[in-house]
Amino acid sequence: SLVLLTGFVTAPAVAQPLAPPPSEAAHVAAGFANVFYVPGKALTCAGTAVLWVGILFITFGALYEDATHIVAGGCGGKWTVQGRDLEPALRAAAP
Repeated sequence: SLVLLTGFVTAPAVAQPLAPPPSEAAHVAAGFANVFYVPGKALTCAGTAVLWVGILFITFGALYEDATHIVAGGCGGKWTVQGRDLEPALRAAAP
């Protein structure tokens, strides 16, 4: 049993170097992106919720799993953009 237990014990992960904090430009860009992203995400979520109700109504609830996946695609994930999300793109675009 000790051999089985040691098979599940893994070596400690190597510490990854910390990424530098996002720049002020990344935070400003994220703020501007959120002006469009958050309302767009809300409209997408509301639209998929309407589809969910429609699918359940038309199929009498038979396709509830498929309808749930549609709503999860529209309402799931991140709802805001942060500076750390944009920093890699800003670094790649810098001359």
